[in-house]
Amino acid sequence: MFYTKCAYKGDRVNGRMEGKGKFTFANGNRYVGDFMDGNFHGQGTIYFTPENGDGKYKATWHEGIAIEGTYYFADGLEYQTTDWQYCTPADRRFWREHNAFIVPPLPVGPGGGVKMIKSIIPDYSNGRVLEIEPDENQHILDDADEVLDTTLVPAELAFVTLPDEVESGVPFTIIVAIQNSNHEVVLPAENDVKITLAFGNGKFECGPKSLHNGRVTFNKCVYTGEGGVAFQAESDGLASPEIMVLKAIIKPPEIVEKPMRVMVTGVPQQVEQGVEFSITVQAFELETGEPYQPTGGVPLRLELASGEGKLGGTLSQELPETGELVFYDVSYDGTDPFNLRIVGPDGESWDATSQPIVPKVAQPAEAVATKLVLLSAISESPAIGHPFTVQVQLHDDEDRVVTTATNLVHLRTHTGEGVLTVTNPVTADGGHAMFEDVVYDGTDPFTLVASADGLLDSEPSKPYTPKTSVVAAIKMLSVDPRVNAQASPFSVHVVGLDASGMVPRDGDVHATLVVASGTGSLVGATTVGPVEGHYYFDDVAYDGLGPFTVKATAPGLPDSEESMACYSGPTLPRAFPGLRPGVPAKLATLLTPAHPAPRSVFT
Repeated sequence: MFYTKCAYKGDRVNGRMEGKGKFTFANGNRYVGDFMDGNFHGQGTIYFTPENGDGKYKATWHEGIAIEGTYYFADGLEYQTTDWQYCTPADRRFWREHNAFIVPPLPVGPGGGVKMIKSIIPDYSNGRVLEIEPDENQHILDDADEVLDTTLVPAELAFVTLPDEVESGVPFTIIVAIQNSNHEVVLPAENDVKITLAFGNGKFECGPKSLHNGRVTFNKCVYTGEGGVAFQAESDGLASPEIMVLKAIIKPPEIVEKPMRVMVTGVPQQVEQGVEFSITVQAFELETGEPYQPTGGVPLRLELASGEGKLGGTLSQELPETGELVFYDVSYDGTDPFNLRIVGPDGESWDATSQPIVPKVAQPAEAVATKLVLLSAISESPAIGHPFTVQVQLHDDEDRVVTTATNLVHLRTHTGEGVLTVTNPVTADGGHAMFEDVVYDGTDPFTLVASADGLLDSEPSKPYTPKTSVVAAIKMLSVDPRVNAQASPFSVHVVGLDASGMVPRDGDVHATLVVASGTGSLVGATTVGPVEGHYYFDDVAYDGLGPFTVKATAPGLPDSEESMACYSGPTLPRAFPGLRPGVPAKLATLLTPAHPAPRSVFT
């Protein structure tokens, strides 16, 4: 596509165009729709540029071939191969002229009749001649005789166009015909016609009007109100049409929903019972990774995913145009650990917590820890060699959390032949001990137990059977932008692959972005979890100067290949390296001062 000057943006499978996407041809025409194995396949539409007619061709495609389809002109007219009735010799009106009830003017001579000149073919200034065909000539004569032989006197008004219902505050059009006593339109009529509100409690504003061939068009009429409404057409000396009662409605704003993903930050590990805390929600478009900008109200709701207590505060809010909102007054009335989730307008939900939040319960001054309680923070069996988190609580004899306890707690396997890697001991804080980055290297089922000097050991955890991760490799997809100022944010897109090279949507491996070459370091959120098999590193920055590359790493998996060459600094050197080692040097000229970067990037 680089050599043909074409472009593609959309889904890919094994590097080929497949799924939903947009293909732009070299001449500017674009195809939007379904792809399969690099071909147009399914439902799709080709949109033509104004230079190519400004129309569109909507079709069903099979392996790049249109099976059936329809062409639409720029004004919306559907092309038909039979029974074509527009711009014909007998009637040269366009489609829009038909819809507007425009009647073509008749050629009237100076004597009040039609002057027939049969021996002369009209000659235009450009040298081209136009000879009227016999059927069109007869059509003109027939209509001329009919008009000239009939005296038309305006007698009444009639509604030609009147909507069945009007939407409050939305413009609409009314067309009124001036007719004779035989209910025929009087073409030369020039009566002054007015539209008034005959019935309704709202406010009516009549838009500008135009008179043509006996028809008066009132554009941009607006009625503000709700319920029954009727309009009246009036003109001096003419009978008004029958009043028709319409319905005025108020429509709620349309909500345009796009696929999105949600990232939650600021979630506390512990909260005090009944005390307010806050969490921040950021929404991104699923396909582009850009901040989600809703065109209508998109309500998001915070609710309990687990826990026996009660969640309080303002738990429902509409997502603003910035794509970020804060649930600022959340509280939990309960003593058991709990999880949170975000629920969208269509019922789709996203986890707001990666591990349970533990409430702090007020304790009497004399409370003393006597035993340990192991809280399983593993929602399912962990992947072999991948880290997980375990929480332990210190209880007294009445099974209350002793928030003043600061004992040293150890974690070990109770059953299992594998090796447990864990940081021991952990000092309890507020009656809780948190073991992070715990790894079990083994394939047999295992259980865990917590212990501390002077306290009863915890009960063994439920048994876990390690599983092999579905992710077999990680692949670098893109870095954007590749050239920026020092410490300016950029985005990196990485994808996980299974053994067959497909993207597993249920992968559970976390990926970390590191510097592959360069003297600086990365700052920002450099470790993220998967979103349906994809990893989005948003707002990371390179704290250094000069060229650099990045790569992705994950526990137990080979590193990804290096990214394309990137550059950080105020100006570009003349000999900026190519895309990767071994790439021909001529490609480096694409990034020399002869092709400067955008002004917004450099000072």
